[in-house]
Amino acid sequence: MVIDALTVASEVEFRLAAAKIFDRQRLSELSGRSVILTKGSFDIVHAGHLALISYCSRLRNAHESGALVVIVESDASMRHRKGKARPIQDESLRALQIALQPMVDAVLTSDYADLGKLIQEIKLICYVKGMDTAVNTRNLANTPNLTLDLKRNPEMSLPHASCKIVVFTDNGEISTSALIEKIKTPTN
Repeated sequence: MVIDALTVASEVEFRLAAAKIFDRQRLSELSGRSVILTKGSFDIVHAGHLALISYCSRLRNAHESGALVVIVESDASMRHRKGKARPIQDESLRALQIALQPMVDAVLTSDYADLGKLIQEIKLICYVKGMDTAVNTRNLANTPNLTLDLKRNPEMSLPHASCKIVVFTDNGEISTSALIEKIKTPTN
């Protein structure tokens, strides 16, 4: 029996994804779009990251001219915040992995310190934060309202008044740090 098969080089997908990786000069391409923005380090992409991106995609799809933009934290910024052992993967590879997600329209890399400037340049309608960086608690069972940690997240005070801020909550069990520890710990 002969089975017809199609071969496609991964380079084709990489090239298509690379076209979604923006620099600041390309931000004007988002003009007139209803931008949903999220950010993260995405050092080892896991189910929590994909759930966040999926949720953002649903928000984007609710707007006729929606665009999902993801900011990937730069290598230097990650080293400064998380220590010299991080990142595991460099920013260009992390950005490419996020750009390979079909629901993502644009990816930018940024230092944590420049995040506020980027948010002001991008006219967003919604900024979606992961719970791990937005609040000071992982226990949300008895928390009717969240208090956003503006000291850790000064960029949250920058979006214009009509921009909605959403904190994407999870159970706190899935994280890159937990995955790294699991990899380091020998199993019996």
